[in-house]
Amino acid sequence: MPLPSPPDSDRGAKQILCNVWPTRTYLWSIRGEHFWLKARPTTERIPKPQLLQAGTEALTVRSDGLYIRLGRFKNTNQLFADVIVIEVSRSLQNLFDKRSRYMPAFHALILEIRARWLAQAIPGPGGAEVLRWRECRVFDKQPDEDIFAPIRHLRVLYALSDEHYDNARQNLILAGHEFLISATQLANYPAPAIQNFLRTMTPARQYYRRAAGH
Repeated sequence: MPLPSPPDSDRGAKQILCNVWPTRTYLWSIRGEHFWLKARPTTERIPKPQLLQAGTEALTVRSDGLYIRLGRFKNTNQLFADVIVIEVSRSLQNLFDKRSRYMPAFHALILEIRARWLAQAIPGPGGAEVLRWRECRVFDKQPDEDIFAPIRHLRVLYALSDEHYDNARQNLILAGHEFLISATQLANYPAPAIQNFLRTMTPARQYYRRAAGH
């Protein structure tokens, strides 16, 4: 039997994201919003959702982990996408390279979703299979063409080895959309402390919540 991959390796972290992290989650949803769907990694051997730089289909970003939620702008009915990205970095240099993909000052990002991916069945509540396009909660019928949606909300969670995590925590200044975790903690997704940390990635955490009557 092959030995399991270390959790702070690319392969080990992806195994954890695939097997431990849920298919759907309300973790980043605010009141009244539907859940987020895991787009990466999955065991399906079909093209998975990926990020594109606006204006090109050649420069793609296939992140290690990806959760998505689709919505529609009220006035135009145009689709938009909210995304939570997870990137595992083997070194600080690799971290710097990956950070450059998501810097909003340099380029806009588009979420590409293949119609074939949306047509797949996934386990639903209670174990019954449901079609993924229905779980997105924005389509009246199954899409027959690929979807391209502008990114409205983006947060990136970088996972580093313990050694590099301690170094980065002491020396790195993160941007507002960036978060940092030790890759060995990815397996502790169900733990309350990890859940509380991950909730800070929701858009609602950026607003002061006034008490009733104030």
